[in-house]
Amino acid sequence: MMRYRNGFTLIETTIVLVISAMILSLSLYMNQHVNLDHFKDFFFWEKFQNQFELAEDAAINNNSSVAVTFHRHGLVIMKYRNKKVILRPPENLTLLTNKRIEIKNNGYIAPYPVRWLVDKHAVLDQNFQLGWGKYTFHYERT
Repeated sequence: MMRYRNGFTLIETTIVLVISAMILSLSLYMNQHVNLDHFKDFFFWEKFQNQFELAEDAAINNNSSVAVTFHRHGLVIMKYRNKKVILRPPENLTLLTNKRIEIKNNGYIAPYPVRWLVDKHAVLDQNFQLGWGKYTFHYERT
């Protein structure tokens, strides 16, 4: 004679574990995907900052101006002496207009705004400051 027992069967426990594992793996995958986009942005801006400082130093040391061109189709090009550096922004960053700035031979940059569209729903203003090659960011949601 079978007795009635309180508790879960092996099949019920297995089903709950499989569903829990699927939910956990899906949430980890989504979190990893979001963080990957964040790192792509971070590495692009780090690389931009490093190349911009090198271009600025080259302008001063070589006593010649450096052109920095922002292309709407997704390239940032820095040309100085015999060097041409091309940076590609991540897919979620899009330039709104073509821009060209010039770093003078003394490091001076005229004030200039460059507008980026981020994830197709926010605008990032990159403002080159009056004077010595510094820039700031202003972020606004659209």
